[in-house]
Amino acid sequence: MLKIRYSAELCGAGKTWWACRHIAEKAGRYLLVVDRRAVFSDRKNLISRFASEVGTFPKIVEIFSASDEWIGGRPDVRRAVREAGCEHASQKHVVVLLTHEALKSSDLSTYRDNWHCIIDEVPTLWTHSEVCSPVLGQLLEKTYNLEPILKEGWSALRVKADGPSLTDYYADTVLSGWGDIHRQIRDRDAFAKIGSWQDAASRSSWSLVSIWNPESLRAFSQVTLLGNAFEHTVTYKLLERHFGDVVKLEPFAVPTTRHVTWQPRKLLIRYFAKSHRAGSAFWATADGRECLRRIPWWVNAHTQRGAHYWSCNNSLYGSGQVMDGRRVSPKIAGENGLRNLTCGTFIYSAKPSQREREALSLFGISFDEVVRSREYEDLIQMLWRSSLRDAADTRSVEFRVYDQQQAELLLGFMAQAAPHVAVTLEQIDLGLDAFKPRKTGRPKKDLTVVEATAKKEREKLQAAERQRKRRQNRDADRDLDLRGDSGGQRGIDPPPFLAPSPGPSATPPPI
Repeated sequence: MLKIRYSAELCGAGKTWWACRHIAEKAGRYLLVVDRRAVFSDRKNLISRFASEVGTFPKIVEIFSASDEWIGGRPDVRRAVREAGCEHASQKHVVVLLTHEALKSSDLSTYRDNWHCIIDEVPTLWTHSEVCSPVLGQLLEKTYNLEPILKEGWSALRVKADGPSLTDYYADTVLSGWGDIHRQIRDRDAFAKIGSWQDAASRSSWSLVSIWNPESLRAFSQVTLLGNAFEHTVTYKLLERHFGDVVKLEPFAVPTTRHVTWQPRKLLIRYFAKSHRAGSAFWATADGRECLRRIPWWVNAHTQRGAHYWSCNNSLYGSGQVMDGRRVSPKIAGENGLRNLTCGTFIYSAKPSQREREALSLFGISFDEVVRSREYEDLIQMLWRSSLRDAADTRSVEFRVYDQQQAELLLGFMAQAAPHVAVTLEQIDLGLDAFKPRKTGRPKKDLTVVEATAKKEREKLQAAERQRKRRQNRDADRDLDLRGDSGGQRGIDPPPFLAPSPGPSATPPPI
């Protein structure tokens, strides 16, 4: 059975600090896996610093994709990762540094000679795609076997021995884009929301889910994972529920010699909405866009630019500098460059779509568990990038989020992780509570030919009935049409702008 040791201690506990010091102090062969290329230099510098203190000289090898952004990338990362296990097997003290994605896509069987794998931050094990294949569906039947599972409408995907190979797909001018998906199906546990290949040949999209198999880590003599509140993540629950028969999760406390005294300070967490939650679907509506429009105006009127950092979903405000201060990526775990800043704004949502929820239910993962793992984890990481990371700093900090539930989650986190911080919640009333997402029904179901025909006939009858009623109630219908559909709700005007006075120099934008 594969044993994974993990530390789930909260942000600021010194997990990364311990890992880099451990690597520097104890000679050995290490694979250090981080969440993104941008933190390579930080990890490399930290290891080098500790190594100089204790008099060791580990060789540090960086493996990442070739790109215009980074110098020294490899044209074939998967090959480079595989070969590194053999190339450095004879060295007594070496560190191979790569990303989560490189780890999950590579053959790790070459790391058999006493390699220790340390995974910093929690990797995502599952991938969800929506596939529309009216043409490709005919080829898929020749490539994969469908094996129905207990969950209604779902099937496991298995690659046929005599089907096209991964090399064939990558070499194909038209179908090369399917190569990455084929590799996921080949190398992972894959499931499709189709009962037969005839379903895949329609113009309706279907869900495809693949789960990375952690058994690919078996070659390592030891596997260690470091992640904030790891037990609350989807990754932990998948390892426990889907791979519980082959993976043993073993918690451990990070040993640290870093003794610091955290100074008392204050944190003000402000939020804009109480009546509804942050959500990409709502923000795509007219009402949602109006809510988003109001926030930057208030932020810019109440923010000191030099002390402020902000972020959002990449699709919300485009690539422009909508708010004053430093714009950062919404994925920022491990970043130390913001620790001098005392104010942050994060307008963000990472809730699963209806199809994602249905897919994760295959493994007993609930909606709330996904939100806690994805959205709330990113909120915590964003908050903790500020000067709150500095134990000696006593300045007050302010952090803004979209809704009350997000603010309360951060309040609970701070009470557990940073009892030296006095936290206050406050709503900023910009009138957002007057807007509420419309309730939606069940997700659209893919229909068979018989069901589609029956539905069409039913809709014809319903349309005829509506016409009859309209003729009987023409006057009432005319009044209803005159009232229109403004403000996102029928017959209701947009709410007034309720922002507090920003001062004599700022004027609220028109509604």
